[in-house]
Amino acid sequence: VLVKVCGVRCGEDAVKVCEAGADLVGTVWVEGRGRCVSKEQGKEIVEAVRRFGERRSRRPTKGVPLKAGSSPPLVVGVFQDQSAEYINSIVEEVGIDLVQLH
Repeated sequence: VLVKVCGVRCGEDAVKVCEAGADLVGTVWVEGRGRCVSKEQGKEIVEAVRRFGERRSRRPTKGVPLKAGSSPPLVVGVFQDQSAEYINSIVEEVGIDLVQLH
């Protein structure tokens, strides 16, 4: 079972989620939602999760099955009704590992 904790809004909370054993740290990128993060918050979360997992860049995930506890935690960006261009810009600028379309 993979565990994702969603709605994380700061690096400190991201580290707590990682310490608790979550496989995925979710960030919300939907304007108007109470837990929506800014680019600055997203970067802080990504940096904190990478420090926790001792990695320097995004983990290649294309074609790689995800298994619970098999790798350092990954950061997921949750999007809803945004353009592919916007989503790709966030992935590149912020460095999230996975995209979830809601």
